[in-house]
Amino acid sequence: MAARDAGSESPTDDERWLVVGGRRWRRTDPALPADVVEQLKSHLGRGRSGVGAAKRRDEPDAVAASRTRVGLAKHGLGERGPAWWDEPVADRITRARDALAALAELDAHPDAEDVRLNGDESSATGSVHTRAARTEVATAAAERAERRDRD
Repeated sequence: MAARDAGSESPTDDERWLVVGGRRWRRTDPALPADVVEQLKSHLGRGRSGVGAAKRRDEPDAVAASRTRVGLAKHGLGERGPAWWDEPVADRITRARDALAALAELDAHPDAEDVRLNGDESSATGSVHTRAARTEVATAAAERAERRDRD
């Protein structure tokens, strides 16, 4: 699907939604640069994989950490949050880049996400420090998104 010019008419329903099994899913924002989409989808895949692995290990804190990654990636892609077709392209690209920055913060704080997502059974999970760091990163990302949405 090709990206529309900023001045063109509104996208059609087929450009906004993907229907799978009768359920409608919001499509990725077509105005986002390919490299940004690639990075966000990589984080999305890591997060989804982490959710499954953490559920199999019955580790609720790790599930929460992975869902944070999924949520940030999906917001950046325009698949959650404000409808991308109702926002100016510049704001949509800013939202995607903000999501990448928040995801980079998760990567920069190894204790902000359960490192056992990669199968390392030697790490401790569920510590107060880990939950606090995850909460701090997620809160900062949510505050940035709220400020952007208000402006």
